[in-house]
Amino acid sequence: MKKLLFMVLALQLILVLPQMGSLLQAQPPYSNADFNGTWAFGVSGTVIFTPPSTGPTPNCAGWTAVSLPIAIEGTLIGDGKGGLSGTQTFNADGLVCSGTLKGTYTVAADGTGTLNNVTFTPDAKSISAGCTSTAGNSALTFANGVNHIDLTGTDCFQVISGSATKQ
Repeated sequence: MKKLLFMVLALQLILVLPQMGSLLQAQPPYSNADFNGTWAFGVSGTVIFTPPSTGPTPNCAGWTAVSLPIAIEGTLIGDGKGGLSGTQTFNADGLVCSGTLKGTYTVAADGTGTLNNVTFTPDAKSISAGCTSTAGNSALTFANGVNHIDLTGTDCFQVISGSATKQ
């Protein structure tokens, strides 16, 4: 009986170990090429500062402290070379704005990276509702290979986080 049990366990190990090997292999180095194509994203959080009427200043100096909920969704289109475009709709404390996005990104070999100076340009309807152009930066981290990204805002004026999924 012990010999039969040993043989069954040995056979199970023979069948399972090769599959485990593929799970244990490290993700190959990441690069800008991994952020290509269309990604659906959603982030939410809080706007904590608004700029003075004279316009944005570095490090939120002279900005007004606020606490405005914000939810953002849209698409990001990476070109695989560091260029970024897309569309987004956001609701900031009841003001709904839609428009286009343009910016750059970098991806490090470890799967971390940044979205840089991603500029939102509101469409005509949003401009008439009071929406203005804004720009922001985020940190990104690839998760589960190259089909999911976690996002965190890195600007002084907001606390936001969310994710993007490759479409």
